[in-house]
Amino acid sequence: MDAKSVKDDLRRLMLAAAGAVGLAGDEAKRMLERLVARGEIAEKDAKAIYERVTGMGAGQKVKKAAKDAVAAADRGLEAVLDRLRLPTRGDLDSLQKKIDALNAKIDELTKGGKS
Repeated sequence: MDAKSVKDDLRRLMLAAAGAVGLAGDEAKRMLERLVARGEIAEKDAKAIYERVTGMGAGQKVKKAAKDAVAAADRGLEAVLDRLRLPTRGDLDSLQKKIDALNAKIDELTKGGKS
């Protein structure tokens, strides 16, 4: 399992949590609407309860928490890779660029020698 797959799994988990919060809010709204329809509570009271239960900006808070968790996981994984002295994706990309540059120089020298 590499750092990217752990990050992706964590992102999916956070998105699932955000979805669960949204579903809970939807269910609370339906329940309050039923109570209003039966006359058990006033509509203005239902709105006040809904706002208290769901919290203003709750979705934004969940998104920020998910983003922060993914960033923390990235930092943690980078630290683990560093301690294990394993190359990161950035290290590998940098090496690949150097290899490509060297191959281009070899091709250039090879073509120059055949002319």
